Amino acid sequence: MASNKSSSLNLTYVVIAAIIGFAILGYGFLNYQTKQGELKIKQDELQMKQDQIDLENQKTNNYQSCADEANKEATALLKSKLKIMPKDASEYEIYKKAAAEDMYLKPDYDSIYNKCLGQYGLK
Repeated sequence: MASNKSSSLNLTYVVIAAIIGFAILGYGFLNYQTKQGELKIKQDELQMKQDQIDLENQKTNNYQSCADEANKEATALLKSKLKIMPKDASEYEIYKKAAAEDMYLKPDYDSIYNKCLGQYGLK
């Protein structure tokens, strides 16, 4: 009888220990899942910020690319205008001097620049 009572008591302790163990394990698992979810949210937020930075950098690069393109093409356009312009035209000497210094006409530059921006959806 004493051994039955002792084994019954031991079984009760084992069951209680198992219940406590499973409760701790369950809590740990839920806590782990919560931490994983929080980490995923933080990672997503960081990725969104990085994507925004990348987008701004690309936008800046596009503006610079358009400025470079407009400068190059407007300079070439002035030189081509000079080739077809009559030498006795009133602007000929001014254009000739400007072309020699790789300058351009502002309206030509603006037109090319705005067209380029439009291609990137920036205008």
